[in-house]
Amino acid sequence: MTEGRGSLGGHTFQNSSGGVQLRTKPINNKKPSSAQSLIRSYNPHLQAGWRSLTDAQRDIWSRFATSHQICMLRDPDRPVCGHSLYMKYNFEYISRGLSLIASPYLMGPPYIGPNIIKNGTFDSEDLWIWQSVWSLIDNKAYYNAVSEGGIYQNYAYTTGDQYLLSFDISGCSGTNSMYLKGHGFTFIFAAPYNVLLHFHNGHYDLTVTIAFNSLYLRFYAYGTGSDFSLDNVSMRKLYS
Repeated sequence: MTEGRGSLGGHTFQNSSGGVQLRTKPINNKKPSSAQSLIRSYNPHLQAGWRSLTDAQRDIWSRFATSHQICMLRDPDRPVCGHSLYMKYNFEYISRGLSLIASPYLMGPPYIGPNIIKNGTFDSEDLWIWQSVWSLIDNKAYYNAVSEGGIYQNYAYTTGDQYLLSFDISGCSGTNSMYLKGHGFTFIFAAPYNVLLHFHNGHYDLTVTIAFNSLYLRFYAYGTGSDFSLDNVSMRKLYS
């Protein structure tokens, strides 16, 4: 036999400098340690995450391994498969209690935590506190630019923590005027997001630092700005 690969029953074909070897795996009767049991408990969640990806998303993992020359330990000329890379990268996330990532391009550090905003797609008015100048229209939070007012959601923020704040702005005829405030109408974020901000239509990803302990995040619009709609709000903690 000159070449073989894979396993057959309890036997495994293994390449070596002397050729192909057929090894019989011994049966491990040892009880796994607590650390081993914990690692094994992650496997069903990792496998379920891989199965939930689309074919296009799985292909990204495979192409990433090739383009970044992430190769097998025993065969440094052969890139790892997309599935192996997904399991390796997402083990870092699941072991930290974070959400699995769907793309290798999202791999940290910084590691990105789960979205703490509830109903950020505004499927209803639930879980948000609305002031009168805001209303739910077409599954978006619409600001009518009549006077000042905010929309906010409760959460306990701690000074110094960093987050990735994402949202979409649409239906704005010019440039809106918006403050990002916290508990007590004080700016919740440190510079450069502690001033009146102007947003055009589009998607925004802001890396922000909490300036003081707060009980909520408030999107507070200024009356002289344009009317606009807010949608797809997410707030994810960043970990080093």
